[in-house]
Amino acid sequence: MKLKLFEAISTYLKDNSREEALVSDHLLLPLIIRKEKGWTVNLELLNNLINQSIYQSKLPQSSDLLKKLKPFWEENSGRKQKQIWKGQISRILPNGAAGFIKAKEGYYYFNQIKGKKEFVEGEKVGFELVESFDKKKNKPSKMAVNIHSIKN
Repeated sequence: MKLKLFEAISTYLKDNSREEALVSDHLLLPLIIRKEKGWTVNLELLNNLINQSIYQSKLPQSSDLLKKLKPFWEENSGRKQKQIWKGQISRILPNGAAGFIKAKEGYYYFNQIKGKKEFVEGEKVGFELVESFDKKKNKPSKMAVNIHSIKN
């Protein structure tokens, strides 16, 4: 699904007279990811690359291209300036994939990358909040994202 999104972004940028490099990068990203994963490259994507005259003998790695595109996505996401909240990891759930942060304003749920225990209970962190939905309580909630360790 995300690969189709990158292709759709490239079409939008092309139709709205944006930088050619952004159009090319958004078309190249699905191609690179497909090649890295050993997936087939669909004919529609190849035709789009040819129609845009995008030919590259040496393709960058997807991680490099993602880093290059991230500032554009953040700038155009429609989100206002980030507000960083501070808190402390109060609990890591038994499976290690999620937990809760305690802040002055309340408790916030967060996810960790499965298999990678990034944070420990008691650790001080900074984070952003996004709209979420608490399935257990069946009501809207806030969720902590972009969590990072902080000192003091």
